[in-house]
Amino acid sequence: MNSGLDTESIVNAMTAATKLKITKQNRKAITLKWKQEAYQGITTKLTDFQNKYLDMLNSKVNLKSKSTFTKYGATVSTLNADGILKEGTPAGVSVRSGTNAVPGTYKVKVLQTATQAKYQGSAMDASSLDLSQYSDASQNYSFNITVGTKSTVINFNGGSADSVRSQINSQLKDAYGSSNTSGQGLVYVNDSGKIISSDRQAMSLTGVANMYGNFTFDLNTSISAGTNKFNITVGDETVSVSFESYTADYFNQTDSTTLGAQKREEFQGLYFDEQAEKLYNAAKADGSVDFDALKAQAYDKAKQADYDKKYESEKTKAMAEYDEELKTNYDSGIADGSIAEGTSFEDWKKTQAEFDENAFKTAFDEQYAKDFDETAFRAQFDKDYDELSAYKDTLNADDFKLSNEDLAAYANKHELNKAIGKVKLSDGTGLNIDENGTVTAANGKKLSVAADPATQNTFGASTARTTTAQVTTATTLKDLGVEDSATFTINGTKFTFTSDYTVAKMMSEINASKNGGATMTFSTLTNSFALSSSGYGTSASIEFSAENGSAGAELLSTLGLTSGTLTQGRNLQLEVNGETIETASNSFTADGTTMTFTSAAQGAEFSYEVKKDNSSAIDAIKSFVEDYNKIIEEVYGQLDQKPDSDYYALTDDDIEDMDLSEKQQEKWEERAKKGLLYNDSTVSTVMQKMRSVLYSTVKTADGQTFSLFSMGITTSDDWGDHGKLELDETKLEAAFEQYADQIADLFAGTTVDENGNTVKTGIMHKLDDVLTGAVKTTGARKDKGTLVQLAGTKTGTSATDNSIYDQLKSISTLISSLETRYEKQQDRYWKQFSNLETMMGSLNSQTSYIQQLMQF
Repeated sequence: MNSGLDTESIVNAMTAATKLKITKQNRKAITLKWKQEAYQGITTKLTDFQNKYLDMLNSKVNLKSKSTFTKYGATVSTLNADGILKEGTPAGVSVRSGTNAVPGTYKVKVLQTATQAKYQGSAMDASSLDLSQYSDASQNYSFNITVGTKSTVINFNGGSADSVRSQINSQLKDAYGSSNTSGQGLVYVNDSGKIISSDRQAMSLTGVANMYGNFTFDLNTSISAGTNKFNITVGDETVSVSFESYTADYFNQTDSTTLGAQKREEFQGLYFDEQAEKLYNAAKADGSVDFDALKAQAYDKAKQADYDKKYESEKTKAMAEYDEELKTNYDSGIADGSIAEGTSFEDWKKTQAEFDENAFKTAFDEQYAKDFDETAFRAQFDKDYDELSAYKDTLNADDFKLSNEDLAAYANKHELNKAIGKVKLSDGTGLNIDENGTVTAANGKKLSVAADPATQNTFGASTARTTTAQVTTATTLKDLGVEDSATFTINGTKFTFTSDYTVAKMMSEINASKNGGATMTFSTLTNSFALSSSGYGTSASIEFSAENGSAGAELLSTLGLTSGTLTQGRNLQLEVNGETIETASNSFTADGTTMTFTSAAQGAEFSYEVKKDNSSAIDAIKSFVEDYNKIIEEVYGQLDQKPDSDYYALTDDDIEDMDLSEKQQEKWEERAKKGLLYNDSTVSTVMQKMRSVLYSTVKTADGQTFSLFSMGITTSDDWGDHGKLELDETKLEAAFEQYADQIADLFAGTTVDENGNTVKTGIMHKLDDVLTGAVKTTGARKDKGTLVQLAGTKTGTSATDNSIYDQLKSISTLISSLETRYEKQQDRYWKQFSNLETMMGSLNSQTSYIQQLMQF
């Protein structure tokens, strides 16, 4: 026997009311979000409209500014070779009239354009090779050359100048390609030894070095602490190595926290490890050490260490437990009064017996003996045992201490060996180095070693100086010989550049300087730099200098700026209506019209007629009317749309229950969103205010009233158009010819009241106020626009500071409360029905028992 009830259906039915409340609130939240998005969409449209026509930054169509209605245009005519004026602006000439331009006709002749002062540097010489230095036929040489982004190693045998040049040119031709017109390569050495890049790519050359079978680093010379860098060429491949070097003074530091002291201990430890390993290997070879006895000794040490570790650990725990027991007894004594009130735990503890360590040790030894597994411990020891480490433990590290001088020599050799050991050549081999510091190539090829110019020590190697043949804007100042930094001044402004600056970065910094007053340029065709003054005219100047002998002076010389030529600037000279004009600028304003010239205008003759230009204002008004009507259509399209009461927002549960397809969901949602803003009072009020300001008027000089109607702009007679504007373009253009000033006043006019305050009377000022009152996003909530207060914007602070957001938060809180209630109801009912089933099961058992008894 059981209940036979559909428990789930019953429980769901009993909690259905709460479930329905949750569903309704979720639907309400979804609808409210839709409504918020609709408000925000209107806010965006109105904001865009305001920004387009009422923002001073949008000068072309800013209908709130009188300058939009007072523009002048200049029609330019050019005097051609036949002496006939034809409409059109000559090359290099720009003519623009301002709001204060004076109408009239102006004849202009450009006698001379203004120029900047310019210092043209000399071409940077190509690098040269003194081919006579390589006459030893028994010797091999190499150098590294970079052209553009490609580097290659050139190897050649000593001999005559012609032989050396021929060998170099053959390899350059293979590396960088052949010329179309000659038998030489695109990169070649000419008869005078200069290296030429035919396509003017950046090019640098690392100095020539001898090729040997090996090279020995001289580690016995005076050494400076710092970073050491070397280029090692093996065959036709160049690799770089770097390592740190140390001095005795560096290690002579007593404070153990200093880097020198820490490095001293590090290298001392390395030295001890190396010597210990050597002694170990020797002992293994000659049998001078009983390694079986050593292992037995190590085993005893390991066993004792295991005992000590466990003993200390267990003793610590036992003492803690003893203290904890004392504390418990103390607390009990205080509670029952057996310990005098006010007695501290520490004072009371002194009256008690101390922890009996002897008794503990006796007990621990007994337990340790029982627990210790000799077989397992021996197996683990054998697995972990390191014979070399055990041997090292028998040595006294102090017996291997080096003096700081000897330690420096050891450290330098160690670091060099480590750096050399890291080198891998393209064929997979590397470099070998012996205990004397002699380096050889593992593949047996000859090699050369050249010290980088930035190295701290050369260790007997020649320094590989880098020379630059041709540069590009990507060339670094280090490639131009700057080791650290270079400083020079231009027009009294100091510039400092480090070696990692590129030519482009150096020029950018100079050209961006407001005080430098100069522009630097570089020509890859002439391989030369130039400086031009920022200003024009005879007073413009270019002055630069650097301290004699400094890196800055060397850089200026390298750039070719100490052997160039200076061309002074000149003034602009014009004839305007027969009057001679001279100015330092290539721009001149005559009666409100500005003429601007480039060098192409030299000798040009033209005339221009200035007259009022209403076209831009007319175009702005046309555009305004069009966009205003779009807003009316889009906004009232939402205000007039009635909701469909048969459709509502669907929750996830609704969608699951209704089993709608994706397309059906889209159609449902489309109908559910209808009429969200039907007859909405907030939006309607904004639209009515916008419409009302368009009925403003001004007075003409003859006392007549002037309005939008007077200039061909009327409102639609159709009530359903909600005041859309209709434009008669012919009347608009005619109105501008006769009433341009009144139109400016109507749209952007201002007056001064009796207190001297400016009053904005133009309809665009009023419209701006209406829109600001609706869409303003700054300030406290009460100071924001009505639409923003209501629904906020998608981003910014108002996104979470608006009325609808507050409502959504309240709904969310309510939904959480209802969901909690629903879960509790479900849980309670399920428990009740579960108890019912249990009782029914018990009753069923009793019934069966009774039936069995009755059978007897």
